[in-house]
Amino acid sequence: MEPIQRVIERILAEGKLGNSAQVAELWGQWNEIVGECIAEHCIPEKITGAKLYIRVDSAVWCQQLDMLKEELMEKINRRQSATNIQKIVLRSGMVGGEGMPGSL
Repeated sequence: MEPIQRVIERILAEGKLGNSAQVAELWGQWNEIVGECIAEHCIPEKITGAKLYIRVDSAVWCQQLDMLKEELMEKINRRQSATNIQKIVLRSGMVGGEGMPGSL
């Protein structure tokens, strides 16, 4: 019989639950990683493989973040040892609201 800790680690490392846990951890550190000003305009949406999808609230901020992708990847990978982001994909969408970082 496999110890429960090993089962939990395996579940977190595989599949959607692992990615959800990584995104939740990233949400918790998002303001510190990107800064409050940027965090008001974008949120980490999901991680698929080595890709981080970020939802951005406007084309202007999408362009700004496009220029900061390398710096963001370095900061994220340094802060989260379990995450190895190799690519950032920016997508337009609503930022904020219930259940989102920065929402009341």
